[in-house]
Amino acid sequence: MAALVSTASCQPAVASPVGIQSDGSGGLQLSYLGVLQESTDLVNWTDITPQPPSPWSVPTTGDAWFVRSKAVAGNGLLEMPEIFTDFMVLQREQPVPIWGYLPPTAEVEVSFGGNTYRATADASGRWEVILPAMGTNWGGRTMTIRTGWETREIDEVVVGDVWFVSGGSSMNLTLEELGTAEADAELTDTFDDMLRVFVLDEAAARNPRTVATGDWHPSVPGALEPVAAVPYYFGKKLRSEVGIPIGIIECARDSQPIESYLSDTALGTFSQGQAELYAKSQAYANWASGATQSEYQSELAAWEANPVGPRPTAPVDPALRPEIAGQTFNAMINPVADYEVRGLLWYQGEIDATWSKSIFYREFLENLASDLRGRFGAQKPFYYVQLANFEQPGETGGGLTWVTTQDEMRRALPTISLAGNAGMVVANDIGDPGDINPSNKKEIGERLARWALRNEYEKSATKRSGPVFKSSVISGSTVELSFDHSAGLASSNGQPLSGFQVRAAGQAWVNADAVISGNKVVVSASQVNAPVAARYAWDDNPTFANLTNASGLPAGLFATSQGLEMPAMFSDGMILQREKGAKIWGWVCGGCSVSVQFDGRQWETTADDLGRWEVVLDNLAASSVGRDLMITTDEEVRTISDVLVGEVWLGGGQSNMEFRFSYLPTPANNAEAASANDPLLRVFVANEQARKDPQRLVQGDWLRAQSGDMPDMPLTPYHYAKVLRAQLGVPVGVIENAWGGQPIQGYIEEEKLLTFPEGVSILNEKTAAYAAWDQALADYEAELAAWNANPQGPAPEPPTGDPQFEANLGGSLSTEWSHPLRAMAFGESSSIMARRIVSVSAPTTIGNCLWLWWKTGGRSGARICLSITCSCRTLTTRARGLVEYACRTSNV
Repeated sequence: MAALVSTASCQPAVASPVGIQSDGSGGLQLSYLGVLQESTDLVNWTDITPQPPSPWSVPTTGDAWFVRSKAVAGNGLLEMPEIFTDFMVLQREQPVPIWGYLPPTAEVEVSFGGNTYRATADASGRWEVILPAMGTNWGGRTMTIRTGWETREIDEVVVGDVWFVSGGSSMNLTLEELGTAEADAELTDTFDDMLRVFVLDEAAARNPRTVATGDWHPSVPGALEPVAAVPYYFGKKLRSEVGIPIGIIECARDSQPIESYLSDTALGTFSQGQAELYAKSQAYANWASGATQSEYQSELAAWEANPVGPRPTAPVDPALRPEIAGQTFNAMINPVADYEVRGLLWYQGEIDATWSKSIFYREFLENLASDLRGRFGAQKPFYYVQLANFEQPGETGGGLTWVTTQDEMRRALPTISLAGNAGMVVANDIGDPGDINPSNKKEIGERLARWALRNEYEKSATKRSGPVFKSSVISGSTVELSFDHSAGLASSNGQPLSGFQVRAAGQAWVNADAVISGNKVVVSASQVNAPVAARYAWDDNPTFANLTNASGLPAGLFATSQGLEMPAMFSDGMILQREKGAKIWGWVCGGCSVSVQFDGRQWETTADDLGRWEVVLDNLAASSVGRDLMITTDEEVRTISDVLVGEVWLGGGQSNMEFRFSYLPTPANNAEAASANDPLLRVFVANEQARKDPQRLVQGDWLRAQSGDMPDMPLTPYHYAKVLRAQLGVPVGVIENAWGGQPIQGYIEEEKLLTFPEGVSILNEKTAAYAAWDQALADYEAELAAWNANPQGPAPEPPTGDPQFEANLGGSLSTEWSHPLRAMAFGESSSIMARRIVSVSAPTTIGNCLWLWWKTGGRSGARICLSITCSCRTLTTRARGLVEYACRTSNV
């Protein structure tokens, strides 16, 4: 139906939704955006141009005259995604699929542009016609869909270029929310019906959906309020330069992590994606079992008994949570993935700039680009925005993850470029130090448009990018840097180049002089005679960085070599084992030198071919004074603050070992947590994860025995360390890697399981579990294919319980916890040699006795240690029993 209403239709003025009105062909749903003014003369929609023709009485600010129409099936038999509605833009010069759903074997006709195309619904009810490639058309034609029951008309259809746009809050911020004078003017003064944005309704789903809802919004007053600023300015720039109709499909949501935009299929192809799928399966399993709700009730009861801090938030059905892996894709991307588009845009990452996720962003981004291309077209261009500058200049403490995420985005570009045109917008000059979501969206949109204009529309005069780091050559005391997009290298402010740093082996980064030499930059520092690396703009807000080129666009941050990776227990607040030879290790570039400085001493080594390095900090005396530990590589200098030296213990097992103060809010525990104030008692809580194969990194955090950390503090390690602190008087740390409900075999490495018959049997069960999983996947794929062919009843559920993440299988916990930890020095006391704990069992209650056993290796060989604490009624008693045993065997 036509989308504009004449003055005769506006009597009286509408002040409420007009609801459903019959149009004689099955139904018409009208919705309004504002108030229809009786005094406003409206002409036919096809007459609208960027400047309204006469006769026009342009509505005053705040008056809205745009009314959209949606055809809906009067009998409910014809269903189509709402992207097939009035004002849609079809992709030019490519075959265009049009699809929907009817009863199986029903016939349908689609008429458009003077031609009719026919199809029959398959066994699943899906039908599709393919419109042949069409030229650009501005005319606003009608598409008619006829079935045996109804006729549906979609009006004001034009043919131009369509772009799919996705991302987080930076992409989702609307013109109305932007609140700038310029954006407000766009809302009230824009008349360009050839720029149209389809805004997908926000939704989440566990499994892929076939239909999504939303609306097309032409760029006219009253229609642009829900439209996001970045895609709007991107499309507006294309319109001004190319002149053809531009359609945008906007699929963006605030505060959603990147994994939510990937399909389950794509997530299953790489390890971090698999971990997200496992977390997803656990969320649904815990919800189905009631465990999530029970945990909330316990937390709520504890809070009501002692209302400190915010009230616990009621849990949400995981099916409604868009942040869960794959669920934004399932509900919003999958239903429109067959819609023909010209290219793909992406802007997201703020929520992923965290310690645990930033180092994996490149992998997720590369897989996202591949996934979207696999849906929309393998050769589609993919343009994305690097995070803008944020925080105050020089604030890289909490912002270390910010620059890490930015660099991960940069490092993804070569891989993404292999499959088609790709480009990255650098925005480190237009952010806001006080706003993580900066307001300069027009510049972002126009910078994205530069890439499209140059690559897709052959606008050769358009400069699309600032300098992009390509390679480096070290020659004596200088580092020569080469760039892509190097024409016209210059300083953006006419001052000498700044923002460059170099470093020598084993030394800190120092500011460097930089000069332009042709299409290269030569960097040096007087105090560095033999540099090994260089970097640029390595700051959350590099206001001092000024390298640009003929485009006037900035160069983004870069470092000439990859960064340092270390397990998370090597972080601020860690405790090192005294007197036993504490090991520090990590990964850098193969063959790179590494220096570790601590307590006025220095240890040096060289990484092996795989990049692994290790040093042993020998003869460390106990120290209650927090000091800095500095690791210097050929790539960077990392400082770990507040490092203590004392006794370090590994605490493994089941729930008895991991139970937190917040899980058991008794009066005694609440009092203990409230009064705790011992910064020399610390527990590293390792994240719960399991893997089939050995991992090199472990994630987690150090907690201090102080009130702020006490809710997450595990009870048994805390009380254990508290007694040791009282008896030994030195700092005490516990590495807690317990996981409730997991049997002992999960903690034992496969090579150890092979040494005794029961272990071999356990490994056979593990092999059988993986074989069963492979079969379950094959069965699910067959069931899903059958359901797609005949969708009767609910869609089949994907299998759960991927053994890749099952902690109860032999060796599954040792791969994620014991393996990454096994080089670390642990100690019982200063009177005996350090013992390396290989595995720890689950504490088992037999009657009133707690049995906790573990295997150790020491100077007298391996042995089994057994601690029995009878009448164990409190965790404090259990911990004290363990301490008593340790002290007896250590001659304390």
